[in-house]
Amino acid sequence: ELQIQLAARAVTTLIPLCKRDALLQWGITENRAALRLFKLFFESLSEDLISDLALAQLLLRLNPNDNHGIRIWVIKMALTHLQNAVALSIIHQYGDDQPAAIRNGEVLALFKLDRKPEALRALKEVLKTHRNHITWLIPARKAAPKDLENQRFVAVNSEYAARDYREDMREVWVAAGAIAWLKTDIV
Repeated sequence: ELQIQLAARAVTTLIPLCKRDALLQWGITENRAALRLFKLFFESLSEDLISDLALAQLLLRLNPNDNHGIRIWVIKMALTHLQNAVALSIIHQYGDDQPAAIRNGEVLALFKLDRKPEALRALKEVLKTHRNHITWLIPARKAAPKDLENQRFVAVNSEYAARDYREDMREVWVAAGAIAWLKTDIV
């Protein structure tokens, strides 16, 4: 597909900028097209996850505030492919970042790294602000929100966002044994 080839080319031309510690910040409107290509490029990769994750981390240096959300994809890929320490490292780079996918990723990474007391503390924090994301993970089946087709935008902490997170990550939580743990620690 041409769009993926263009994204790959854009990414390779930007690598020298990463190595020079240049910035390509989201706040400058002209930079957004290139930054949007990153996400498309990474979503098309799957052959060599380790080098893909290393490249993603390198590209994050161009836009250190990552306003275009590539870190959420990187964290998801790392957690999905047993690169839990990588996921936790990226999460901690954005320690004050509050998107549910990142906060939930911290809980899951800590759990998978067998750091259960820290995972429980992180879970308690998540439950204060993103409880619905966790409660949507637990049931084996969960009906979609009734008006899902009419939803044009997904609010950050809505049940639609919780459903999207469930669709993306529930299998990873199940495979890790974290759903059973959630059932015992949030009831």
